[in-house]
Amino acid sequence: MAIEDSRFWSHSGIDLRSITRAAVGVLTNDYAGGGSTITQQLIKNTIFDGGMETSKGARIERKLQEQYLALQLTKSMDRKIIITNYLNTINLGSNTLGVKAAAQRYFNKDVSELTLSECAVIAGITQNPGKLNPITGAEENAKRREVILEEMYKQGYISKDEQEEALADDVYARIQNVDVITRENSSHYSYFTDELISQVTDALVNDLGYTNTQAQNLLFSGGLEIHTTQDPDIQAIVDEEINNPENYDAARYSVEYRLSVTHADGETEHFSEEDLKKYQINVLGNSSYSGLFNSEEEAAAAAQAYKEYQLAEGDTVIGESFTTTVQPQTSFVIMDQATGYVKAISGGRGEKKAI
Repeated sequence: MAIEDSRFWSHSGIDLRSITRAAVGVLTNDYAGGGSTITQQLIKNTIFDGGMETSKGARIERKLQEQYLALQLTKSMDRKIIITNYLNTINLGSNTLGVKAAAQRYFNKDVSELTLSECAVIAGITQNPGKLNPITGAEENAKRREVILEEMYKQGYISKDEQEEALADDVYARIQNVDVITRENSSHYSYFTDELISQVTDALVNDLGYTNTQAQNLLFSGGLEIHTTQDPDIQAIVDEEINNPENYDAARYSVEYRLSVTHADGETEHFSEEDLKKYQINVLGNSSYSGLFNSEEEAAAAAQAYKEYQLAEGDTVIGESFTTTVQPQTSFVIMDQATGYVKAISGGRGEKKAI
């Protein structure tokens, strides 16, 4: 509230002073912040799908509707419920919605256990979840965190000692450590669950009239009980057989490789596995190159050799990614012919690394 809506407890749902300040800022090119209250932001996120209008007219129309609904919501709902719903639905980067998810994602703890310093980090994300993400945008988040703690001190939420103690906390090193552990232990939904999420979201949006944001909030934190057609025993058999190496000839590995280089003269070039293929055939004379390698180690060595071939003195690597996929690939679906129910799905062989 100190940074997003300092008069939350007293205004009518819209803040005329903030609206006036924002309007003057636009006219004078001295923009000092938006005019939306927390109540308006909640309505934008849950009813207007985050405000994704593509035209100025549509945006103005949405803002007027937003203001009207904010007035009505403030009359009919306790402000504690409004702020709770807001905190449970805001985008806080790294695919997290709400402060409870953010507390786990960035600090591996319950939101009730957060320190003042950690709370300020999370509060700082809301203005721009991409730019102010404390993992990828720690420096910018730190600047925002300082502003938040200063506003909290000015508005009497914290003492000077509490402000200084929070500023002295090496919070971003802690976040990086948690991020490493999270990535090492991360898992992805099964192929069956991916399709289930897609179909339930589609039904909520197209059949029941929810926005995409409302559907996502309801699906992941709304307490829904979902019954599926999946047979766990059949699914376990499918997963075992799809990934049993005895069912295939010797495994080979395809490569997805991306390399971005800024040369000493300032020019930037981007390379892919197609460039790796040209290197293998035209430079190394490997006319039989098929894009497949006998092992992941062999594939990694080939990518490294290609990288060294492309780099010259003074060049800077600005991006690189390397992944392998076991071949041949396969997929599997089994359904009950009497009912049409899908009992098991497998979308590919090997570790599932993404949606």
